Amino acid sequence: MTAYDDAPTSCPLCGRGLDHDQLCDHADAGPMCGRCCAVYHRPGVPAPLTGIHTGVTHFPDPAALSYSGAKDILRSPGHYQAKRSQPRETSDTFDLGNAVHYLTLGAGQPLVVVDGNRNATAVKDEIAAARAGGNTVVKSEQMAQAKAVADAILRHPAASRMLAAGHPEVYACRVLDGTRVRGWIDWVAPMCLVDLKTTGKPATPAAAEKAMLLPEHGGVGYAMQAWVSSWLASDCNPGVATLLDLPPFAFVFAETTAPYVVEVYEPSRDVLAYGRAWFLRALDVFNACRESDHWPATYTGAQSTLLGLPRWAAFPTDDDEATAHAHDYPADTDQEDHAS
Repeated sequence: MTAYDDAPTSCPLCGRGLDHDQLCDHADAGPMCGRCCAVYHRPGVPAPLTGIHTGVTHFPDPAALSYSGAKDILRSPGHYQAKRSQPRETSDTFDLGNAVHYLTLGAGQPLVVVDGNRNATAVKDEIAAARAGGNTVVKSEQMAQAKAVADAILRHPAASRMLAAGHPEVYACRVLDGTRVRGWIDWVAPMCLVDLKTTGKPATPAAAEKAMLLPEHGGVGYAMQAWVSSWLASDCNPGVATLLDLPPFAFVFAETTAPYVVEVYEPSRDVLAYGRAWFLRALDVFNACRESDHWPATYTGAQSTLLGLPRWAAFPTDDDEATAHAHDYPADTDQEDHAS
């Protein structure tokens, strides 16, 4: 740590209030607090971006919390830590979704078609080389499927209007309560923010509403994403601003099977309030774990937990058919033999 006369009194990266002599001064990185210095002043770690940026292909920010990271934290801090150390998951579903994003938005990972037996060594090597180059690998039938979905999106009256002008794949990062919060916004248009979702299930209003909930509540957590994206793209302080101060946000749900139904859903203020509340809860847990450097993998935090019954569970009554006909079942012969 180095003291210097013109040092700011807070860390420029996380906003943490500090005395002058608590700031670390590196000529190549500038002043920052010791916590940020330990994260960012390392070989191979670029200086973090703050604000809204276009044209950023990939930007790891190890000290920033994203919406997906908040979901992991709420599952358990241990899950969050484990997820960070694992390679990014790939599957045909993810590849198809990436392909639809690229064809619809014109940005993202370029597409490479690789056919053939994926268990063959030569095909595996071709796929690995394509992915190492930052590409999404799809089969010919997946490419045709992705084109059909993208065409359906661009034919949808509301979706096509939203996507007529704007910026794709926007990266944003802001400081909230001393912690960097980051996220990617699929499309930033003059009229609203847009996030594109592909789904192999019916994109009904009921299904979309359920997807807003946390995974622990049976959903996917999209309400948190809606609030985080809206807040990142705004100038609002969540402590004083109302939800009306946030820019409009819309989800475009697109089914990946014929007839490729497309629906546009705008989260209500209740959805945004739910997302904000749970993200702020995750932020509190994240900060506490980071300060203590303790990331427990537990759902309850207790040594033991008393189990009850689900709310829908019921005890049998005399009216239940199984109880009413209990005398019709054969007697337990083993017990009869033992009694004799």
